[in-house]
Amino acid sequence: MKKLLTTCFATLYLCAAYAQVLTPDWESSLSGKVKWIQVNDWGIVIAACDNGLFGLDPRDGTKIWELSDVTKIQEEYYNTIPGTPLVLIDDKGADAKTLIINGLSGALVFDSRDEGIEKVLSRRLVREVGGIMITYSKASGDGVALYNFNDGKELWNTPMEKAKGRTLAQPVIDSEGHILYANGSRLFRLHGQTGAVLWEAEAKKDYIDLFFSPDEATVFAVSGSPSDLFKAENAEPSALTVSGGVGKFSVQAHQVATGEPIWKKPIQYSKSKYSGVALGESDYLLLHTLSANRYSYDSPDPLWKKEKIGTGGDQLVGVYPTSDGMIYVGDDGSGRNYFNYVDEAGKPLWKKRPVVTGYISHIEDQGDAIFYITSKGANFLSKENGKELWTGSKYLSSDFPVSFVKDSDQSFVLLAEGKLIRVDLPQKDWSVIGSSFDFKGEVPSGVRLVGEKYAVTGNQNVTLLDASGNKVYHQYYEAPDQSLGAKLALGTLSAAAEVGAMVSGMSAFAYGFTGAVQGNDSYMNKAEQQAMISNFATGAAGDFSQLAKMRFGAQAASEDYKLILTERDKLLGFVKIDLASGEEQGMVVTADRTPTFTVDAVTNKLYLKSAEGRLACYDL
Repeated sequence: MKKLLTTCFATLYLCAAYAQVLTPDWESSLSGKVKWIQVNDWGIVIAACDNGLFGLDPRDGTKIWELSDVTKIQEEYYNTIPGTPLVLIDDKGADAKTLIINGLSGALVFDSRDEGIEKVLSRRLVREVGGIMITYSKASGDGVALYNFNDGKELWNTPMEKAKGRTLAQPVIDSEGHILYANGSRLFRLHGQTGAVLWEAEAKKDYIDLFFSPDEATVFAVSGSPSDLFKAENAEPSALTVSGGVGKFSVQAHQVATGEPIWKKPIQYSKSKYSGVALGESDYLLLHTLSANRYSYDSPDPLWKKEKIGTGGDQLVGVYPTSDGMIYVGDDGSGRNYFNYVDEAGKPLWKKRPVVTGYISHIEDQGDAIFYITSKGANFLSKENGKELWTGSKYLSSDFPVSFVKDSDQSFVLLAEGKLIRVDLPQKDWSVIGSSFDFKGEVPSGVRLVGEKYAVTGNQNVTLLDASGNKVYHQYYEAPDQSLGAKLALGTLSAAAEVGAMVSGMSAFAYGFTGAVQGNDSYMNKAEQQAMISNFATGAAGDFSQLAKMRFGAQAASEDYKLILTERDKLLGFVKIDLASGEEQGMVVTADRTPTFTVDAVTNKLYLKSAEGRLACYDL
């Protein structure tokens, strides 16, 4: 799950003057000052203190594990490895190090300092052989090592010559569990169990990407110049060098079993940079800084001879098939998305490609038009000419992020331009449900479906409208002076619901043609994550594996309440509002204006710092 927010919290009090007293399910003493709190995908509560890192049982607060020597870890350097209980800590501070921890057992799987590693170049989970693979740089040269992901035991270590240049290509695992690894301009196939080199190939330029054919008998190795956006997605920020101008790159196909090149002449681009691929069942789309081309896995000759649509350094956002061809979308890195509509031969079907601003959160084919929602607005694109159907007074855009829900009849309801708007997809029209919300100067920022009604929310306000736009209730709570109100809004469950909807919509869009967006783990769905649990030993997961299975299949967030931070009679606290009735259901009060807390949207638990070295859990 995605973390909602943490800031800083202090002593906790409970107040019954205005609402029901909320008593904690449990409190746990951690003996050190709590810096931040998270809940990982397995439901384990992670607390970072000035005297160590702790893992707590979410059911009763029992301390499961403690790492007393892992201190002063900044939260931005703490990241879970998707679909696993493993945690990656990349500390960029004065005490720079890379740690990998099993978040269930607290076992230290890897510590770059103990291994004498100066810099970790990449990390890759190799489930087939039960390990985490590290590519590294030492004074003596680069290398690859594999560590058991339960106990941290080194399984093998294969030194390499020091790379001549930065390698963007992430290692990939073939169907036999062996590893394709690029080091500068050299490509290796390493035995998954022993690390022995099975074969080696070399290119003229450094490798920047690797991907397989659907049957995994062929590996495609891209070398040369990456686009700036491709580098931004695949390299550490400190390693980036933004540059303009043209470049060149090539793609060679190798037999996975032997490493032998399949083509006499590889795919060559002499005045463009590589921006990524989308993989289909029989062909793939290759994006570069001048345009895009479609290739069969069997030939270096493009299915599209030349596709004449603009320039720009675009990176692929997604591909959507239609009865006439496909629509593919490229991002220019400046908040603009370019929609390209081409037939099966790559011929543009629109004279001018439309440009849409904002993060694309939903898109769907409506037959003769494409409906889309972005963080900046919504519209229809005519399939006939690519023009927007809503113009003039019908043009729908917003300076604030657009929030949306689907109601019971599958109509989209959007909060945009300070209005609550219903979109009629069959008629390709929209109408206003409600507007002119009296939010005391605050801009409405979220909408949630409550039965057949709509809750419009902000940091300090919530109002409920029926389907006709009639106001059922409105609640306003004054913001505390000098509070972190804008940031605390992210700690409410409405944010989780909206983000979850965006991820789901984007996933459906991206997978429409590709089946996979190479190298982008953010599209990994819940079912895949659930299946991965079985790859970890029972001793590592224990009874939490069952808990994890339930969590992966759960809803993204509760839809029936909202938390608002406010101050009354010199008491500061979180008020829980029932969205159906607008009534207060409870209040947790704190004396601190910068609370340290996190909300687990799966189990509806509030975890917060209740004292310098104490953590409390509340059932919401």
